[in-house]
Amino acid sequence: MSKASGAGSALGKIIAWLFAIVLIVAIVGVALYFGLRSQGATYYVEYDGGRYFGGSDSDNISLATGSTYEFSVKSLTGDGVDYSAKIVANDTNKVRFSIDDELYSLYNDDEVLDDYSEIFDLQMQSESFSFAIPKDFAVVTAIKAKYDADIVLRSDVVNDLPYFSLVVTVGESSVVIDFAFDGQADTPVSGVTLDPPQIIF
Repeated sequence: MSKASGAGSALGKIIAWLFAIVLIVAIVGVALYFGLRSQGATYYVEYDGGRYFGGSDSDNISLATGSTYEFSVKSLTGDGVDYSAKIVANDTNKVRFSIDDELYSLYNDDEVLDDYSEIFDLQMQSESFSFAIPKDFAVVTAIKAKYDADIVLRSDVVNDLPYFSLVVTVGESSVVIDFAFDGQADTPVSGVTLDPPQIIF
């Protein structure tokens, strides 16, 4: 056997192996795509290298104050996605407060009262969105800004609990990402009173 024919045989084997690998990757990709579609996932939200698929259970992330966070919304097919996004009070972790002796909760099962998108400066583009958590921001800061009033805090705020949720909706499907941010419980805020009484300046 000549050296040329031996080299041709080796090259043929390499090409066959590469073709087999590409075929396996394509089959796995198609199976994954149809598997996700069968569960109602036709899009995903991407943040910091993580992908959150439509229709999946909620996830938790931790964020830092003093930063703006960018998210993208992508289709599994590469097409554009007609989505909506908002930041709402988390219905799991309750914070109670009062304004002029009237009792409120951070979550109220009310579409308007529970929407904090404006407080976090949520900005949407065609394929991405962003929101900001200012430096020295706290849960009580958000409440005070939302209601534009002095409040009396009636329950504790715990730093590592997610009090807000990012909700991205496409059609009938949603991605829910609960988030907490550092210092959310211990930032001094003027116009907030604790019960038992203790003024925070």
